Amino acid sequence: MRRRGHRIGNGIGNGSDGAATGESLDEELIAQRAVVDLAAFAPLYRQYLPEILALCTRRVGNQTDAEDLAAEVFRKTLANLTTFHGGSFRKWLYTIAINTLRDHAARPAPPTELFAAFSDPAPGPEELALRAVSDNEVRAALARLPEACQLVIELRSQGYHCDEVAATVGHDAAWVRLTHHRAMERLARDLGVVRQRRMRHG
Repeated sequence: MRRRGHRIGNGIGNGSDGAATGESLDEELIAQRAVVDLAAFAPLYRQYLPEILALCTRRVGNQTDAEDLAAEVFRKTLANLTTFHGGSFRKWLYTIAINTLRDHAARPAPPTELFAAFSDPAPGPEELALRAVSDNEVRAALARLPEACQLVIELRSQGYHCDEVAATVGHDAAWVRLTHHRAMERLARDLGVVRQRRMRHG
């Protein structure tokens, strides 16, 4: 689930003033300080690196490419800190990550059980249908979803509860559940079309 221990050695994570993982961070204050002092960003880097790396790994299916993309996400984050004007830092960071992944031209890669990361313990018909398609098709379909849907799916896949996702995206838990359900239905429909086209032209 979330906060697995990965590290990308780009120098940000070596700060000594950051709070330990799991402590409550004043993310807005840290982001403001990091505008003038790069080392101040270290606590946020340590907190979010594992899940951003996990997100990139699911999307590209290649650890080396995922690490490069995660590093790019944090480079863009640092370069654009002056545009963060408060609110949910998590949402802002995930938006940068999703846009970075959307811009990335994914190369064919070995399957990595991508959809298992999004699976429900009691899967519905949409999830059962999605398990029958390839990871590359799922990645392409995810990239076509609206940004809000991608954000909900990614946060849920990191283990955040509906109320936590709701606090991040600025909606209530009912909206999160409905958006997640509709996003999964849309993926199933989209991938069903992909499979039909492949069968017709195969």
